[in-house]
Amino acid sequence: ASEAIQSYQKAIEQKPDYAEAYNNLGIAFKYQDRLDEAITCYQAALKSRPDYAIACNNMANAIRDQGKLAEAERLYLEALKLKPDFAEVFNNLGNVLMEQGGLDKAILQFQKALQIKPDYAEAHNNLGNAFQEQKDFTAAIGCYQRALKLNPQYHKAFNNLGNAYQKVGRLNQAIFCYQKAIEVRPDY
Repeated sequence: ASEAIQSYQKAIEQKPDYAEAYNNLGIAFKYQDRLDEAITCYQAALKSRPDYAIACNNMANAIRDQGKLAEAERLYLEALKLKPDFAEVFNNLGNVLMEQGGLDKAILQFQKALQIKPDYAEAHNNLGNAFQEQKDFTAAIGCYQRALKLNPQYHKAFNNLGNAYQKVGRLNQAIFCYQKAIEVRPDY
């Protein structure tokens, strides 16, 4: 990541209004958990290109990682104004709403993400998490199964499916899912 950081910094030196380089530098900083520096980069990207929905989404993700959920929610909504068909932002907004306890609102956002991008495994998984929080285990199981059909290597969906099976007393299926999660990702 430090090599990437140097490359993006060099690109910005040569072209100070290079929004994509600022955004990518922000991603590299976020990867290193240098959130304040990442946010500064996303702000610079948006200053150079105010309609840059991806940078707005990325900044919201970094701010969410800092625990500033209301500010992250505001930025996700801003990103959706810039790009109303941005499935990843609907998914991220759903996550932040769920973290704030707004399960019904979160479910709507995950469903919007899936209307735009039906093959979005992460949104299926997150929708399953919201249903599981509501104790609708049948709906949750269906979501996790769809996520796994789309991405058979999705260890988190295997784990979540195992949790849902455990809640409904289907212990053999739960154990199988937990084993699959570990098989797919041994360090999980």
